[in-house]
Order: sequence, then C-alpha cells, then structure tokens
Amino acid sequence: MPESETLLKVLLVDDEPFITKGLAVLVDWNALGFAIEGAVSNGRQALTFLKKHPVDLIIADIQMPVMDGLELLEIIQRDHLSDAYFVILSGYSDFEYARQAIRFDCMEYLLKPVMTDQLIELLHKVRASCHRNSEGKKRDEAYGKAYLAQNLLALLQDRHDEKTVSFVKTQLRLNGGVRYVYIEAQTDPSEWVSAKQIKALRQNLAAKCREVLAGWEKHLLDAPPEQGGWGVGLIFCHGMAYPHRRVLGRLSQDQGILERAAVGSDPPGRRPHLLDPPIRTDQRGCHDDHPRRGVLDPGPGPGVGRVSEA
Repeated sequence: MPESETLLKVLLVDDEPFITKGLAVLVDWNALGFAIEGAVSNGRQALTFLKKHPVDLIIADIQMPVMDGLELLEIIQRDHLSDAYFVILSGYSDFEYARQAIRFDCMEYLLKPVMTDQLIELLHKVRASCHRNSEGKKRDEAYGKAYLAQNLLALLQDRHDEKTVSFVKTQLRLNGGVRYVYIEAQTDPSEWVSAKQIKALRQNLAAKCREVLAGWEKHLLDAPPEQGGWGVGLIFCHGMAYPHRRVLGRLSQDQGILERAAVGSDPPGRRPHLLDPPIRTDQRGCHDDHPRRGVLDPGPGPGVGRVSEA
C-alpha cells in the first residue's frame, strides 16, 4: 500500500474470542491498507464502541448473545450511526439470513471458517470501493467550490439575479453587515514577478488565509475579479470578528505576509449598492462611514461599526 494512503479502520464483532483473534492474524492487515481498531463480543458493545470510534469496515458474526449481527446492522442503518461497510460472518449457509443481510445493505456474507484468499479478496473490494467513493467526493467538492466561486464573481461584478443571491446565502455563514475584502500579498515592487510566481504567491496566500478562516473557508475567493494583482478576495461579515478576534488583523500580523487589506474595494463592474459601501481599514480596526444594507446582508443586526473589534 502507498505510504500516503490512510489505513482503513476495522471493527471485529464476535462472541467467540478465537474467531476475532484468528481473523487478526489471518492476513497482514496493514499491508492491505487496514488496521484493526477494536474487537467486541456482541452488537450492543459494538454500538457503544462506534459512538466513540468511527470505523470504515465492520465484520460481525450473525449469531451472538445480547444483540446479533443482523440486529446490529439494522440499528446502524436505521439510526445512521455509521457509514462503514458491513460484512456478516455465519457458520450456516442459510438463505434467509443472507436475504435479510442484503436487505439491510450488507456488503458481503461470508461463511466460517473464513479462508485467507476470501478475506484478502474482500479487503481489496472494500479498499477499491472506498477509493471510488473518495474520488467521487473530491470531484463533488471541486464542482461545488467552482460553482460557488462562479456565483460570487457574478455577484461582485453585478451580473447576479435572485437565484444567485439565494444560492450564495445558503453557502456562506453570513452574520451582520457584509463587506468585500481584497487581500494582497506583500512583495518587493522593484522585483519582476513571473506568472508562475504570481500563481504560487496567490496559492500560498490562500492557504495562509484558510489557516485563520477555519470554518469560514467558503468566504474566500482564490481568483478574485481584480486584475493585475495576486491577491485573494474575502466576503467579510460581522460574525467573523468574534470567533477570530480581529480576523483581518490576524491575517496581517500573525501570518506576516500581508501588506494591506483593502476593505470594501470595488471590483470591476460592481455598483455600490451590491454589498455594503466601502469602509476604511487601518491598524485600529475597520470603520464604516456609510451604514447601509447590501443584498447579502441577512437583516438588522450588529453589522455596522467597528466590525473587527472583539
């Protein structure tokens, strides 16, 4: 398994200790990309374990005291306790058991004793399915991020409609007055900078901003509408001032990479009414000289004044 890949976590559930111990030594789990996170003796113990220890794969016996494997699977599915792959072990080739297991979205139904090649084949199947799901999630996240950026740019450039505004509001954590902020990295104006260096500067700046904007990353625009610079855009709202204690100040002072944060800058084509009017920024904080609501403002609230004071 490539070193960069994370080991998938496994929970073994069987009331016979020699079964769980035997499974633990039947294959080289780590080499196959897995790690045994725990072993319990019945379904109730498994539910307790899962509340504190999320796993990727559950291998459970179908017949156990207190709570059997099928009941465990049914509760997990019903209460959405885990999205782990579920594999049933059974000493009986019983069609009714298999039918019930499939009905509750069981991935596999294995007969005891489990052979080495059977377990290896199963683990390869789980690993491949996890990889496909992970790649799908990455694609969905990338598409979602690009679509949000597209809508934010349309909003900033005054090419928006009600649908655009509504979508942006569902994606961002807007609280109080809303401002557009353009942040640019500090560079030496006497030095020539290539397009490749500009891209690297913007990526580094965006990464540093995300460190500060934990939980507010969607408010960041990696490719803002400003032309000729290498900065990033930020949809700044009053709610950022409190959890991040002068978020703009932290970007400037703690990270040591910013020369200025031009709050309320007008991107090309944007009319003043789109967001709240421009506000000035200095070392003492942000001030709003023209309190007025914009289309992203969620409504009356503490959105004006010294928004970066904690």
